[in-house]
Amino acid sequence: LSEEEVEKIKIKSSFYFSEFNWNNDKFPKIKKEDMVIYKLHVRGFSIATRANDKKKGTIDVIGQKLDQLKEMGITTLLFMPLYEFEEFLFLDQSKRQEHPKNMINCWGYTEGSYFAPKASFLKDHDPDELKYLIKKMHKKQMECILEFYFSDRINPHFMLDIMHYWHKEYHVDGFRILGNPAWANLLAMDHMMGGCKLFFAGFPEGLAQDEERFGPELFSYN
Repeated sequence: LSEEEVEKIKIKSSFYFSEFNWNNDKFPKIKKEDMVIYKLHVRGFSIATRANDKKKGTIDVIGQKLDQLKEMGITTLLFMPLYEFEEFLFLDQSKRQEHPKNMINCWGYTEGSYFAPKASFLKDHDPDELKYLIKKMHKKQMECILEFYFSDRINPHFMLDIMHYWHKEYHVDGFRILGNPAWANLLAMDHMMGGCKLFFAGFPEGLAQDEERFGPELFSYN
């Protein structure tokens, strides 16, 4: 599709409400010194599996691999962006390009529909599939950390609303935030994120080591 054709497409959406039963799910809360983190891309990690075509490239395969990852000593899975993002990017037509063409955005480090899991990562396009995975991880004493990219254009308080939602609705254990270093204090002092792990390049060392501070557990990701 050309850029003009894409602009003419009307996108329809809806709200999804879930009555998912977490069965007294508990956050593992693994100590910092005991964490072994494995970073993965949902599609890249699961596309080469022997699973059937419907499951390839989805979080369903990751659920099948948890025992293997656990045996390797991994305690925490750090997921590259799995919120809904646009996979086809248009080159800037104002710049000189010898062969301008659409580009595939594989990794997802861009703005997106932050309150929704990526539909193509779900076998049956059911958001509860991600909840089943996290619930299964917690039973195995494994943590789920999600990466989010936020541009400078986003309201930082809206950013906090996004994380509150994922922490409460999906029982996500923590987040690695890519964004403006000026947000460090706002992130660190958010009392609604108490017990949640936050990875961010902008946390000052003194702030991260303040044991009397309320709010999330801080990790300097640099």
